Amino acid sequence: MEGLEDPTMDVPILTPNQAHEFMQKGAYYVDVRTEGEYQTGRPKGSYNVPFVVRDPRTMQMLMNPEFLQVMEGNFAKDAPLILGCQMGGRSALAAKMLVGVGYTNVADVSAGWGGSRDSLGRPLEPGWEACDLPTDKGFCLERGYEALRND
Repeated sequence: MEGLEDPTMDVPILTPNQAHEFMQKGAYYVDVRTEGEYQTGRPKGSYNVPFVVRDPRTMQMLMNPEFLQVMEGNFAKDAPLILGCQMGGRSALAAKMLVGVGYTNVADVSAGWGGSRDSLGRPLEPGWEACDLPTDKGFCLERGYEALRND
């Protein structure tokens, strides 16, 4: 997959609190969860560009074929980007992909929205929602995926 040739590429890891601090200084938080997940709750001021989408024929989750195109159409390669998802898996892959195609200022919120867990499902680190940081929910006209992909 383009941009993932070197899975060892280093991407800085942030806690939700650190991500919030960087957002206050002008960084963009890109939530790579699905549109449905994004609408149920998200970091206030975040943008939604899903890393995976559901195939309408098979109902399986597949990599979003428009991910890079939408990112490149909305965010400069040197823009300060913070990527987050539900528990850190998708955002880590998305961050490495972006670095692999030339983005130079990308970080990952490993705990995501819902918090990271170990292999037995035990909580390791609280996510954005549990950190009592500013949140929003519902449809987002300006920063939602539909708006970004149509720019």
